[in-house]
Amino acid sequence: MVVDTLLRIIHMKQKTCLLLLFFLLAAGIVDAQNPLPKHQPDRQKRNQSDTSRSEVFVDGVKTPKRKYRNQEDHARFGIKCYYNAPGPQIVQSVRSDYQNSGYVDIIGKSTVGPSLRIPLGRTFYLQTEALFGLYSDWEGAKREQGFWNQLTYSYSNRTSSYMWVPVYVGVRWAPIKVFAVRGFVGPRLNFLISSESMSFVKDHYTLMAGGGLDLLRIFSIEMGYQTDMSRFSPIVGSDGWFVAASLMF
Repeated sequence: MVVDTLLRIIHMKQKTCLLLLFFLLAAGIVDAQNPLPKHQPDRQKRNQSDTSRSEVFVDGVKTPKRKYRNQEDHARFGIKCYYNAPGPQIVQSVRSDYQNSGYVDIIGKSTVGPSLRIPLGRTFYLQTEALFGLYSDWEGAKREQGFWNQLTYSYSNRTSSYMWVPVYVGVRWAPIKVFAVRGFVGPRLNFLISSESMSFVKDHYTLMAGGGLDLLRIFSIEMGYQTDMSRFSPIVGSDGWFVAASLMF
C-alpha cells in the first residue's frame, strides 16, 4: 500500500513538472514573437530635429533653446581715412569735386590718421582717432595733373594743418566672426597746427554720430552725421556728413 501511494505521488509530480515546462516554453515563444523595445527613444533628439519648436526636452524636462551670444572682439589698431561732404549724397559730392578740380577738393575735404578701438565686453566699445588734414594753396594745386602731383603740391605748399580727435562710444552686433554691424556717437575735439605750435579750438567742438560695417575682421566702412556745437547748442550751417574706410588689425 505504501509503495503504491509513493508511486502515485511521483507520477503526479511528473505531470506537474511537465505542465510547468510546457507553460514556460509557450511563454518564451510568445515573447520572442513580440519583443519589447530595449530602450525608449531619446526625446531630446526628436525635439532637436524639429526646428519649428522653441523648446527642447532634456531628461523629460522642457527647457528653452540656447539664445544667441554676440561674438567677442579684441582691441584693434588701424588706419582710417575720412571724406567730409555737405550732404548725405556722398557719391554725387565726390563726382562733383572731381569734375570741378580733379582731386584737389577731395584732398582738401579728407583726413587720415590712426584709429584705436577697445571693446567693453561683448556689445559696447570705445574708439578714438587722430585725424590730420591740410590747409593749402588749392588754386595752385589745381594746375597740377594727376592725383600724386596734386597731393604732393598740396602738402609741400600747405599753409597750416589741423588735427581732429573724435572719441566714440559705440555698440556692436556680430552674428558671425567675419561680419559686424556698429553704431556710435561721441564728441570730436579740434586742434589747429601751425609751423611752430598746436592750439586747441576752444569756441566749439563737434558732435558726431553714425553707423558702420566690419567685414572679414579687417575692413571697416562707416557713414555718419556731424555738426559743430557751442556748449549744448548746434551752430547753424556747420552740419555735414562723412564717410570713412579703414583697415583694422
